[in-house]
Amino acid sequence: MLQTGAGTEPLLKRPFSIFSHRPSVLQFLYRIVGIGTLRLSQRRKGELIELIGPLGRPYPKPEGPFLAVAGGTGIASIYCLLEENSALGVLFYGARDSREIVLVDRLEGLCRGVFYATDDGSLGIRGTVVDALEHYFDQFGPMPIYACGPRPMLKAVSTWARDRKLTCLVSLEERMACGIGACLSCVTKTYDGPKGICNDGPVFRADELIWD
Repeated sequence: MLQTGAGTEPLLKRPFSIFSHRPSVLQFLYRIVGIGTLRLSQRRKGELIELIGPLGRPYPKPEGPFLAVAGGTGIASIYCLLEENSALGVLFYGARDSREIVLVDRLEGLCRGVFYATDDGSLGIRGTVVDALEHYFDQFGPMPIYACGPRPMLKAVSTWARDRKLTCLVSLEERMACGIGACLSCVTKTYDGPKGICNDGPVFRADELIWD
């Protein structure tokens, strides 16, 4: 949970995935979508920013090759996963158009393979990441899937993985107020009852979630 502005504007911290880390350095990837990220973009080098973390439940460490699926800014948590397991991951990355696909030069050397999908066909295949999975899956065969992105994309990836009896782990994106499970603002439905995305997640097995 990152403080985005100076003082109390905005009052609440914002949730971010750790994009990359090394000794004494944490990096975060964000897009300006509201007052919080706008204020964050206006911070200057040398300013102090409060944070709480790390929080929540991360991706379990892959035991072998895996498929990583990212939609839009969901690449942030997927990038960290790939960076820590660079010899194992194959990335499927989707967005509305090529302008929303970021870090192409860094991704190419980070994975065993990278496949893109855009709604307008400006990069990779024309369609969704599920279309890309369907198109290229036979090259790789059964592997566990790690995914992060908008909920409709995660639901579609979950259904695709279920139909092929593949393990699928998803990192849910959600607005959060406290980040520690006290405010109950980020609850999701599961077959074991309501769970807080911030502390029980954000990573869940796809088959434990109630999507509708």
